[in-house]
Amino acid sequence: MAIQRDQKGPTHSRVLLILNERTPRDAIDCYRALDRLESDGAVEAWSVYPYLARYSAGVAGEAMIAEIEQEISVLNVTVLLFAHFHDVGVGAPSLARLRALHPDMVVGFWEGDGYEPYRKPFPRGTLGNCVRCDVVFVCGDGYIVSLLKRHGCTDVRYVPSTGDDRFVAQPVRSTYEFDVAMIGSRMSSKLPFKRMPGSSMRRQLAARFTSRFGSRFAVFGSGWTGPSAHGPVPYAGQAEVYGRSAAVLGCNNLYAKYSFSDRLPIALQSGRPLIHEFVEGAQEVFGVDSGVRWFRSIEEALHLTEEILNNPEQALVQAERARLLAEDRFTTYDALGYMIRALNSKRRSCGGAGEIVDNPWIGRTNL
Repeated sequence: MAIQRDQKGPTHSRVLLILNERTPRDAIDCYRALDRLESDGAVEAWSVYPYLARYSAGVAGEAMIAEIEQEISVLNVTVLLFAHFHDVGVGAPSLARLRALHPDMVVGFWEGDGYEPYRKPFPRGTLGNCVRCDVVFVCGDGYIVSLLKRHGCTDVRYVPSTGDDRFVAQPVRSTYEFDVAMIGSRMSSKLPFKRMPGSSMRRQLAARFTSRFGSRFAVFGSGWTGPSAHGPVPYAGQAEVYGRSAAVLGCNNLYAKYSFSDRLPIALQSGRPLIHEFVEGAQEVFGVDSGVRWFRSIEEALHLTEEILNNPEQALVQAERARLLAEDRFTTYDALGYMIRALNSKRRSCGGAGEIVDNPWIGRTNL
């Protein structure tokens, strides 16, 4: 059920990660990151509880809380971190019960998805749990931060979407199968207020780039037709897809400050030149010389693509700079390490409350 590691370390931080895995070790990057944090001495012991796998096995509500209680007691947990813990029948009273098990335990909630009112509202049943957490970590500013604070969350912090070590740098080739590749399904809705703003941009990009490049442009994902359509790609196969192309094109589904899909850091890690729709706050998160080529219009995206194709050597230099940035600051190891440090700063036995843990990506500790 849960996978545990135990070893003494200087922080006395004993971590239980409640992870949304349908089968254990699907999110292998989290296990590897925790293992590395243990080796670094940042974590004394850790365990992962794959709650969706347990839910699929018929464990929910009281039975699930009892299993989590056992994990907390066996590991003597000091840092409890929930990841995307939605819709499994575990409410605020259950969280209060878990907190009572260990007076020194701090609790965090890690939300890695973006949300917008009407289009993709934040699950209402989760708000009560978030209020009872010491820190809530989100991947963007705006609607979700305002919502959480309005409901009583006093400490909301930014953690970006990340890549991980499954997505390795792709070898430079003398020729490429495609000039440009984009990954993302063709999404739509009959209800205008339900349509993702980025899905409209993706459809326009696909149409315009197909018109310009024909089959030399490749779009991977469900719902596409025509000479550029290549069907869905497995999550772990994204870097290989990018490696077949001279350049990568990307845009988001939802728009919020600092917010972007994990396809962005995955593309950076692949080592391919990246043209991406502008993200508000990008210069703060990535720096002014990240190697990413940001566009604000389809015509600008086409112009930047032509620049890459006409000067591939310079484009690869920029892509290598972006790859190093992604591996240095945008991995699961970086995200989990920061969240554990931030939660540890709240622990009474560690002299918490007054300690400030700087955010590695933006200039604000709290959103």
